[in-house]
Amino acid sequence: MPFFIWLPISLFNFWNLDQLFSLLAVLAFVIILLSRKDEATSNRRMLDLVCFLLLASPIIGRLVAVPIEMFNYLEFIIPTTLFFLLYSASVFINLHGPKQI
Repeated sequence: MPFFIWLPISLFNFWNLDQLFSLLAVLAFVIILLSRKDEATSNRRMLDLVCFLLLASPIIGRLVAVPIEMFNYLEFIIPTTLFFLLYSASVFINLHGPKQI
């Protein structure tokens, strides 16, 4: 199931650990949307790293909960790898953004 569909569904899966992980990820999305217009400062960089960890928490929680052999298929590996690479690249680009002259 795609991540963006899993998040809202698992929010209403009460008394489950997945609900906590999805709540953290939704919180990270809200923080990202509200802080996009802020200037790149050290606080902003820390916020980006915290949001990265919050967004990765459902993936990490699922990896810890079940045997790793269950994730050996391309429908999981490709999106997860792209998420980690592209979000890391986004943080790096924001870190070294355009310089003011």
